[in-house]
Amino acid sequence: MKKTTITALCLLSLNVWADLDRDITQPIRIGITDNTGSEMGLSFIQPNEHGWNLKRKGAEVSLEKFGETNDEGKQIEGYIIRLDSPVEPLENYMAQIKKNTYQGYKNTRFNIKNFDVKPDPNHARCVRMHLLLEDRKPVRTVDHDQKKYSEQYTLSCGLEKHKGMGVELRLYDRYYEQNKDVKLAEVANTLFDSIVIDDK
Repeated sequence: MKKTTITALCLLSLNVWADLDRDITQPIRIGITDNTGSEMGLSFIQPNEHGWNLKRKGAEVSLEKFGETNDEGKQIEGYIIRLDSPVEPLENYMAQIKKNTYQGYKNTRFNIKNFDVKPDPNHARCVRMHLLLEDRKPVRTVDHDQKKYSEQYTLSCGLEKHKGMGVELRLYDRYYEQNKDVKLAEVANTLFDSIVIDDK
């Protein structure tokens, strides 16, 4: 799926949704609306922990959190996408996601260790993904090689009223093997369960 920009979405006057309140228990909203009242986007509640740094760029949002070392850390990204294939039937949508992912990481420094795509239990036009990548180039330390991973959980949704458009929310964790967050799947599920999709 391809991220898109506000200017590519619509030539009408657009308003980017903004959050002025950084109470971490309040929803973070992303998306756009035009002067006819049409909206597309989503809202979610960040993980219930401090240390996330919020950044906005147009209709996108990113939250970042430092890890144990300088090249480790977590990130949450929410953004609008153009669909590579229709979301219906959902099986075809999932097949296209798998195809794009395997092609995208072919001949890169990352090896796909695990990749699952399944329907989202809360939204009929959404799928949940889990992708575990292993860096093919371990980092050499004084006494041994350290394996490095990028683990990603993604919710990808096709919008019904804005044909060809969708929204995604992605949770990344980049870490060395010994610093794996064993609760990452639980955090991702809680994050995705909090989502409200705007499509009108």
